[in-house]
Amino acid sequence: MATVTERIRQIEQPYGGYIRLSEFERIHFDYGVILNADENVDASLVASAVEYLTRLLFSNHEEKIGKRITTAFDVSLRGACIAQAYFGQKDAIDVCLKLLGAMGRSSSVRDIITNALKIVTFDVWYRNPFNAVPDGYKSVKPNKATIENIYTMLKRSKNFFEKYGPVTATGFDFKSSGYTKTVDKGDGDFLTADMLCDMKVYRPQTKITKKETLQVLMYWIMGQHSGQEVFKGITKIGLYNPRQNVAYILNVSKIPAEVIREVEEKVICY
Repeated sequence: MATVTERIRQIEQPYGGYIRLSEFERIHFDYGVILNADENVDASLVASAVEYLTRLLFSNHEEKIGKRITTAFDVSLRGACIAQAYFGQKDAIDVCLKLLGAMGRSSSVRDIITNALKIVTFDVWYRNPFNAVPDGYKSVKPNKATIENIYTMLKRSKNFFEKYGPVTATGFDFKSSGYTKTVDKGDGDFLTADMLCDMKVYRPQTKITKKETLQVLMYWIMGQHSGQEVFKGITKIGLYNPRQNVAYILNVSKIPAEVIREVEEKVICY
């Protein structure tokens, strides 16, 4: 039993991967804004904050802001629960909830982004608790450059999904019928009417690899097996990087049927 990403690490893909990045259409968006070079917050925290805040931007605005925030930052809250229940971090849930509440009450971009960065420090307790640092949120003090960069990436993400959207679902899963005994966990980032898109907030020196291209293919396949209506019109898979402002999009019809079948049978194991 494994998550999607764990399963990808377990298998050996064909040379070049099941899908090569070169098969995707590469789209670069240039809005004339260059990101600052002197961020002072760990890149993984920035990535999570950008992703979750983007989810919040496209959440259901008919719901109350508190529910929308807790949904967008669900992994962080789960991490806080694990930290408190199993690792002796007695105030983790209370701290996380207070930060989430402060975000909902704030009208300041700086405060919203700062709280988001503090909240996502709890993710590690969910994803890899043995690498967690107690009270990690206390050391997060973003400088002006970091705040500006995150704000710019949020604007880029908004522009991208408004162009290729609208977004129909965020942080989606695949219900019981989409998972298997081999791959029993994993959730995606964004769905539009016709595209499943994963966000990768990578620096220029970090390249998208065959692991990421297989990840979005697995998500698409699992969505089809889940039987959920929201996946029926999905004809494209994509990867979007708001840091580089680049998207990679591939029509699923261009993926050979034998590749899809092999991933179904040998990787996900339906």
